[in-house]
Amino acid sequence: MDITYTSLGQEITEQQAMVNDWYEKVYSLNGVVKKKELYVDYELAKIEYYLELNETEEEAKAILSGYGVGYGILRNEQYGNYMISMRKGYVDNLLNNKSKILKDSHDHTVCVQGIDIETGTPDYKETIKYLGEYLGSNEGDYCRFNYKEDGSFDYCDYNYFHEYDSEQFNLEHVSMVKDLFQLSDEMYNYFLIAEFLPPISLSD
Repeated sequence: MDITYTSLGQEITEQQAMVNDWYEKVYSLNGVVKKKELYVDYELAKIEYYLELNETEEEAKAILSGYGVGYGILRNEQYGNYMISMRKGYVDNLLNNKSKILKDSHDHTVCVQGIDIETGTPDYKETIKYLGEYLGSNEGDYCRFNYKEDGSFDYCDYNYFHEYDSEQFNLEHVSMVKDLFQLSDEMYNYFLIAEFLPPISLSD
C-alpha cells in the first residue's frame, strides 16, 4: 500500500503534513485510491473508503466503525472519461447522508450532488459544480456553481478562496465565466443546471 499526503489538492511531503493543521493521508493500491484520512488540527477527523469490486458495505463498516470518526463509503463506476462515486456518509456508524461525486480524467471534482436518503432523488439545493482548479493563494480562475431547489442556476462564486478578487456572479453576469474558460455552448449549459451528468459527448 502506497501512502501520500495532500493539502488543498496539492501533494505534500510527510514532513510538511506533520506541521499542517489540515491535510489528507491517502492510501493507494496499484495506483488506485483505497482510503483517505482527513486530519484537522493534527487529529483524525474523517475517513473516505473506496470499495473494491467484490467488497461489501458491511465489510467496510466493520473496518471503519472502530476509528471513532465519521466516514464515507464510496463505490466507483466509469462514465466515459469521468468517474462517478456513489457515497454514503456515516456518523456514529449510522447512515447520515448520501451523495454522488463526479470527477474528470485529471481527478478534479466536477460535481457533488446530495441525494435524499428516503427517496433517492437528487437534492438540487445541495448540488455544487466546480470549474477550474485552485492551485494556491496566488493562482486564479476557478468557480463554484450553486443551484435553486428546482435545479435552475442560482449563483456562481469566482475565486472564492481569494480575499482580493473573489466575486459572485448572478445569471445576468455569469456569461463572463463562459468567455474566461472558453466553454463550448454545450458545456456552458451543463453548468447552468443542476443535472449531475454532462452529455456523454463531453466525456470523450
